Amino acid sequence: MKPLTLSAFRKAARGTYGNISAIARRLAVPRSSLYDFIRANPDAGELIVSLREEFDDLAEEQIQKLILEGDRSLLRFYASTKLRARGYRKEDDAENAPPEIRIHLTGAPEKPVLDA
Repeated sequence: MKPLTLSAFRKAARGTYGNISAIARRLAVPRSSLYDFIRANPDAGELIVSLREEFDDLAEEQIQKLILEGDRSLLRFYASTKLRARGYRKEDDAENAPPEIRIHLTGAPEKPVLDA
């Protein structure tokens, strides 16, 4: 097996969106050897990150397209993940429910006071 080069790696990585198995198959090397090469070559690691981000961009573009076409379930998913800071989340999400606090005042009737 001849040594791996950055040039060969770049050529094999085209169109894989950073899929290590696909790149290894194209180079006819074990995945473990490819991981070793990536660890030893920062440019190769940066290329993998870039290719994966490119795929994320394509996926996000498709999600946006489907939402604009009226896919309500995808819209709910998008809102509950990307728009959480704006208050969009699943109503049944117990982790996000405010805690119930009961305060009992001494000398007052036994009826609990709820503090929201």
